[in-house]
Amino acid sequence: MYKCMKDGSLSYQERPCEPSSTALKTEVKSGDPMVGCYASAPSYGVSERFEVKQERNAYSKRTVLNLYAIDKPSWNGSELQTATADQVHAIGEAYHFDAKQGLTFGARGSRLPEGLYRGRNTAGEEGYFFVLQQRAIPAKRITCS
Repeated sequence: MYKCMKDGSLSYQERPCEPSSTALKTEVKSGDPMVGCYASAPSYGVSERFEVKQERNAYSKRTVLNLYAIDKPSWNGSELQTATADQVHAIGEAYHFDAKQGLTFGARGSRLPEGLYRGRNTAGEEGYFFVLQQRAIPAKRITCS
């Protein structure tokens, strides 16, 4: 994330500042390890592609993570929350994988919130899982286009 000043106007953008503007040090931290694009395994015959983006909220001025459906541009996205250690543990136990990290978009107080989780499957392979509608759907990282 780049913080740029041009003609007295401050902007945050994903690309480097233009030569005619001044690049400022930004407090926005780059790179939550789960930022990126994912494709879920086919569920009901449909594979979904999603992107987790780190963005600056225009109203609160804080950095947030949002989930977007790549193939459904009309879907505006959901703000994600970092799953608590208890939620990550409970998801791993419920769906039988060694969960290490999670981003949730389900109910904040839910013990098993929907979201994207990273962990190891029963074969010990590192992977990602979308927990949706009480199911864990395997996903893989893909290149964002």
